[in-house]
Amino acid sequence: MFIPKPVSGNQKERFSAFATRGDSISKPAYATYLKLYKDAKVYTYSFRILHQDAVSK
Repeated sequence: MFIPKPVSGNQKERFSAFATRGDSISKPAYATYLKLYKDAKVYTYSFRILHQDAVSK
């Protein structure tokens, strides 16, 4: 579970309110940021991990 926070762009809305169906996102493996592609613009979000589920085998 994580909470994205904007680091670029002018929007101040929460990620969940700003991102809509049809937008794209990308996040490299192990990165602490993601990119939201919306209306021919790119918005970068950093995020803080709230908790990480342990995977047991």
